[in-house]
Amino acid sequence: DRVAPLSAYPMLTMCLFASSTLCNFSLSFINFPTKVVFRSCKLVPTMLIATCVNQKVFASYEYLCALCICAGLVLFAMADYSLDPIQFNPMGLMLVSGSVVADSILPNAQEHLFRDGSSRLEVTVYSNLFSFI
Repeated sequence: DRVAPLSAYPMLTMCLFASSTLCNFSLSFINFPTKVVFRSCKLVPTMLIATCVNQKVFASYEYLCALCICAGLVLFAMADYSLDPIQFNPMGLMLVSGSVVADSILPNAQEHLFRDGSSRLEVTVYSNLFSFI
């Protein structure tokens, strides 16, 4: 038995699609290591969205750790720019950042469905079904 309305799943599918499309397109503007570092930092926007949308509260040390990760990202991106400014394009950072935001909306939207009673199997099946369509 499906608990969540079918209208909840297109957003999940669009987040998956936007995340992978923007991430792959960003490689036209930035190198692979920069993409990997930015993608591994989805913690920060995920925390922000969880705080704003799901009213989740994190401990202050968790916010501090997230800020340290952001600082490391900035340093990495600056080093990439200083090594090869010709092949480094800020458009790539914008694209991969959009990918990270889309990817951080996904677990928060799924968490909302889980709280409303949907099972993990239901969310997975219907998300994949809408992805297939």
